[in-house]
Amino acid sequence: MEAVSSFPTDIQVSQATRTATESANQFLLKFSHKESPLLLQTPVAHMPGGFHKWGRRLSCDLVFPLSHAMLFEWIQKLETFSIHHLFENQQTWFQGDLTEEEIDNLFVPPMMVSKLDNTFTIRCHLGSSLRIFDHEEKPIPHDDKFVTAAPVVCLMEIVGIRCSSKNFKLEIEIKQIQVLQDKSGITPVKQQDTLVKQQDTLVKQQDTLVKQQDTLVKQQDTPVKQQDTLVKQQDTLVKQQDTPVKQQDTLVKQQDTPVKEQDTLVKEQDTLVKEQDTLVKETQNTVEDEYEDEGEEGEEGEDAVVLLYNKALQKGVMARDLGVLQYLEGKGFGNTQLLLQPTL
Repeated sequence: MEAVSSFPTDIQVSQATRTATESANQFLLKFSHKESPLLLQTPVAHMPGGFHKWGRRLSCDLVFPLSHAMLFEWIQKLETFSIHHLFENQQTWFQGDLTEEEIDNLFVPPMMVSKLDNTFTIRCHLGSSLRIFDHEEKPIPHDDKFVTAAPVVCLMEIVGIRCSSKNFKLEIEIKQIQVLQDKSGITPVKQQDTLVKQQDTLVKQQDTLVKQQDTLVKQQDTPVKQQDTLVKQQDTLVKQQDTPVKQQDTLVKQQDTPVKEQDTLVKEQDTLVKEQDTLVKETQNTVEDEYEDEGEEGEEGEDAVVLLYNKALQKGVMARDLGVLQYLEGKGFGNTQLLLQPTL
């Protein structure tokens, strides 16, 4: 089983047996050459991004410079060959009634050309028994995340044409990959180790950033809690300020009560004084009346009357003062709280 170089004109096409993963409206038209798989060895290419998932299968993109005109023309001839055979055998393969132009429009291009960097890309699936070697043909262990920046050379199998109700496309699998040594002299294995270490460093940095973000969130929460505490303390102070005001209002009311009571007592005292004065005057009038009834008895009699009058007046004043003091003591005032001046 050898890889072809020039495009073969004797490619055989046959309908392959439908697999369990294929639906009823899709099937594979398998290519072969001299009763063997159709193999093709590529020129030097690059594999940016490494392996990746495309649909349900692992795939990779092989990028070639447009200077590899032989490969570019080989794939173009294969596309033209496939479209023509689909048109010639559509009644046998899928009972269609399509023109060759319609089939061409439904055929997915196997290459993507980039005029920006003068390259073309072929997307390939990875075979189940894929093997990878280094430039010394030593096996390289790999997994689903294999990545290399070094140039590669691949052995591809042109499996056939995948037909479905929506389109037609070439199915290409990579069987072997040889990773070449790049110009810097760094082997792909070392490059892969370096990439793994760099990825680990990025993961650690990401974890550090996450922790820093959590710390910032906590720091942002702290001022909010402090603000809530200050609001509560402010409410407490307002309540404490309200309490002295209420107490002051109560004291003012309590102070107003003795003043009112004192005013009442003063009024009552004035009433008593007036009543005492009235009694004194009545006593005076009574003494004068008695003096007039007895007549004038000389100078000695007149002196006796004056003396009697003064004594009666003093008794009346004393009786008045004593009554006022007793009244004040009964109301709860000491005898020094209100000084009574005699009216004599």
